[in-house]
Amino acid sequence: MHSCLAVDPDFGQPLGLLWEKLWHRDKKISLPDGETPAKKKKRLKKERDAKKKQAFESKESY
Repeated sequence: MHSCLAVDPDFGQPLGLLWEKLWHRDKKISLPDGETPAKKKKRLKKERDAKKKQAFESKESY
């Protein structure tokens, strides 16, 4: 949860919560059964490369 707290600028007294946002990541897909370490390494590299090419606006950090 992300919250925004309102504070009196002169005295630093908390006034209350202005805003709250609930946020969670989507669940990842299940991993393939019997995946070898070499196949896992290739799959993870593909995922990293795809994330690097993603537009900034569509990224989680935006």
